[in-house]
Amino acid sequence: MDLMNLGELIPGDWETLREEVNSFLLNKPKNTQISYKSDLTKFFKFLTLINVHPLSCKQIHIEEYMKFVSLKGGKIINNEGTPAKDRTFNRKLASIKSFYNFLGEKRVIALDPSAFVSFRSMPFRVETNDLSNKNVAELLNLIPSDNFKHARDKALMATFFYTGLRKSEIQNLKVSDYKNYKDKKIFRVKVKGGYEKDIPVNPELVKHLEHYLKVAKKEERVLSPDSSLFIALNGGGEGISGEGIHKIFMKWVRKLRLGYKVSPHSARATFIGALSDMGVSLESSADIVGHKDPKMTKAYIKRRKELSESPVFEMRF
Repeated sequence: MDLMNLGELIPGDWETLREEVNSFLLNKPKNTQISYKSDLTKFFKFLTLINVHPLSCKQIHIEEYMKFVSLKGGKIINNEGTPAKDRTFNRKLASIKSFYNFLGEKRVIALDPSAFVSFRSMPFRVETNDLSNKNVAELLNLIPSDNFKHARDKALMATFFYTGLRKSEIQNLKVSDYKNYKDKKIFRVKVKGGYEKDIPVNPELVKHLEHYLKVAKKEERVLSPDSSLFIALNGGGEGISGEGIHKIFMKWVRKLRLGYKVSPHSARATFIGALSDMGVSLESSADIVGHKDPKMTKAYIKRRKELSESPVFEMRF
């Protein structure tokens, strides 16, 4: 990790810090690494201004930094800062907490200076719109599967809607992550937070994936166990970039002419909404999608039932 020659500004063992940061980032998804690098580097730079080495940091120093973030560390443009929104504040603090928790577990530090620094209280609110089940069926039906590109796109879109995985989680899937489990199929996914989770693969999704893999083999595409599951069209076997996945998703969804804003994250909201329609409890849905708090899961549910479907009409005493 590039620590911007911070060791020249204040004394301390910066090589040890660099090694610990690299160890902390090891095996984390690429997007997570980028986010952590950015947040930690800005925090370390602030510490140089008050002549504090990160491995000697105290709670008061983190609180001073978060005060700076609150007032003008949300976004720096032309050396002018803007107040951080709640989500930005909490993300930056989460990066710092995660790093010091890592150092504590390794016994690099005796006490975690971030342990009692508080997040901002935020309502669970999700701005992402979802799609109806009818929308998803129409979407998958309009994507052909006559060649590698179409078969890949159809399997990719089906993976979004049948798993509720985040874009980065799908991007990081390897061929070897698609596994047999008894008589069923699962994905072994590295989810947000850096841990692995087994995800059930719906039989309809299995059909799309198996067709895609069959077409890939027929067209002699490079798909070894260590290859990305969804590969680019350049023939080299590289995985599709996050930007590429976004473009594929938006290309096909736009054909529905929904009339409202959607994004790849809309598939996650759709998946959670579909679980709700099936009567799956919030606790079970939260476990399936990897939410620690079912309140977050509830915030994703955008669907509104008709008044005629209200359970009040079925109530009996």
